[in-house]
Amino acid sequence: MRKLISRNTPPLSADSIYRIWREILSANLNQQTQLTAAAYLPSRDYYDLAQDYCGSSSKIIEFSAFQEVLDQITKDAAHIGMVPGFWDNLDGRCWDKFVEVSEENNLKVISVVPIIKRQGATKSLAMIAKQKAEETGDDSSLFAIKGGIGEAYKYLIDLGPDCNWKLAIVNGYTESLKVSEGATCLHIGNFANVISAS
Repeated sequence: MRKLISRNTPPLSADSIYRIWREILSANLNQQTQLTAAAYLPSRDYYDLAQDYCGSSSKIIEFSAFQEVLDQITKDAAHIGMVPGFWDNLDGRCWDKFVEVSEENNLKVISVVPIIKRQGATKSLAMIAKQKAEETGDDSSLFAIKGGIGEAYKYLIDLGPDCNWKLAIVNGYTESLKVSEGATCLHIGNFANVISAS
């Protein structure tokens, strides 16, 4: 995707290339098996992101709560879960619960959209699944930390006073992170960094 966008010249926009690519990928995957996405989409902005990611060939089933999406994925009733991103300032307890469930069920964050940097975009959607993300060469890794904080992180998300975990985002594709003695650290995903379409 990065190579396609870097070679692009107007009038076709980076967003158009992304949508066309996702439609081709979606149609190809759905010829092999019908993909189902369980989604918690509290506003129209999230629905648009979900549709862009899944393409028109995949089935998106909406649920009214984050927990319902986790249930669908852990029970193998859906291939992928789509939930508001961890930095969207929604109830941090949702991500706190995700950490607990991910450890028991091997759930991972495999992508965050939008993939293309958009002017004025304020929402993000995290894709979760029972699989690892593919390495792209320009990635970030996501960890949950309980206890003392060790290394310097690209970004640290405090989920709130009622939460047991903090989320740390580090540059690069890795599955391990050094933390302070006595702290607990769980790898909960990897995702491609946003593509700048300038």
